[in-house]
Parts: sequence; structure tokens; C-alpha cells
Amino acid sequence: MRIDARIGDCECSFFSAPNSRKVVVFLPSASDKDIYPYYPRLSWENDLSGKVNVLYINDPFQHLDAYKTPMGSWYISPSGDFVLPEVAVLLQDFLSGKGIDEVLYYGSSMGGYAAVVLASLHPGAKAIAECPQLFLSGHPGSRYVYENFLRKTIDVETVEPLSFVRKSVGSQIRIFCSVQDYHYKVHVLPFAEKVSACQESEHVDIEFIGYKKPGYKSGHVALSKADALPLICTALKI
Repeated sequence: MRIDARIGDCECSFFSAPNSRKVVVFLPSASDKDIYPYYPRLSWENDLSGKVNVLYINDPFQHLDAYKTPMGSWYISPSGDFVLPEVAVLLQDFLSGKGIDEVLYYGSSMGGYAAVVLASLHPGAKAIAECPQLFLSGHPGSRYVYENFLRKTIDVETVEPLSFVRKSVGSQIRIFCSVQDYHYKVHVLPFAEKVSACQESEHVDIEFIGYKKPGYKSGHVALSKADALPLICTALKI
């Protein structure tokens, strides 16, 4: 059964699996598609139906004219507020109200960024983040957003994943990235070094997986459904 709802600023669609207390939460990547709300991987629900609850969350500002250049908001509103922390609180209430107690956040690129942040804000949650923006200055879209929208009184580092990872409790984060994607050198490797040097991150379980697979183009690419679904099923033990 599909339930359309609203969590904070975000539109969402929830697909219930009545016998499951687990959920995979899909987050969107940047896109220039004229679709609202935009839910990438919506068809994947067919493969997971009945096994696990599935929740799709949109980027609430992606469709606005002001975001046409970056093609996404990285959850920074036109008024300059970073809305993911508020969304995280409301999302946890939404899920607990449905009896769900095991959560996996999944996304690529901008969605991977959101997955790391949300899992870090959710004690005991898991995340699979593909080729995420871990430093907002390291991607033209996210850089555009923080330079043009983020309040000048807010330090950009406070809305980057490391700020949340270092405070997380019991989160399990898996970051996947093609070694042929510039995100590997610009985001993943420097982030791994910062996590290694950060004593505050001792309570997080984080792993970095670099890969090169036949059939994948070089550049900024996400895993295929054939490769991604087994990772989801393993993470949630379904």
C-alpha cells in the first residue's frame, strides 16, 4: 500500500510491508528532470515489496527556478536554512509511529550526502552512500548552493557530513565510489583521512569501498540495480 505524506519540508511516499519492522529510505540525486516530487529508484520498490518497508523522500527545493543551475538544493532552503536536522527528527517520529526500528538510508551523489547526514543523526541507523558529496566545495552544484543560499552566519563545515559523523552514535555507514569517479579522490579519500584523525568519531562504524567494475563507464556513476539490491538486502538481512 502506498501512502503519500509530508515530513517537514519534504514530500514522501511510503510503501508498507506489514510484517516488517525494517525500512529502506531512498534519497534523491540532483536532476534537471521536470518532475515533482522526484523519486529516483521508484521502480525498485517492486523488487522489495513485501520484504521491507520502503520510503522515498524528495528534495523539497529542487524544482524551484532558483535551483535550476545546481539541479538540487542539498537541503538548503531559499531562505538559507539547512533543513535536514529538522527532517531527521520528524522522520524518526514518522518511522517509530509505524513500528519501524531498523533503518537504512540509501542514496547516490546528493542523495548519498543526505544518507550520511541522516544516518549520523539517527542512532543505530545504517547508510549506503554512493559517490556522495562529502565536501560541498568539491562539487559545482553543492558549491553553488552554499555560496548563493546558505546563510552567511552559518559555517559551511557545519552542514557537511563530517560535522554529523563525528557526533553520531552507533551508526553504520558504507560509502561506495568508483575509483574512476573524481569523487573518489576529491571527496572519499580526504574524508577517510579526516575520519581517521577525528577522535570524536569513535562511535561510528564507517567503511569506504572503492571499486572498478566491468560494464561501468568512468566518471560520476551510481551502482546498477543488480549490484545495489544485494547490498540493501545484506544490510537489512532480508
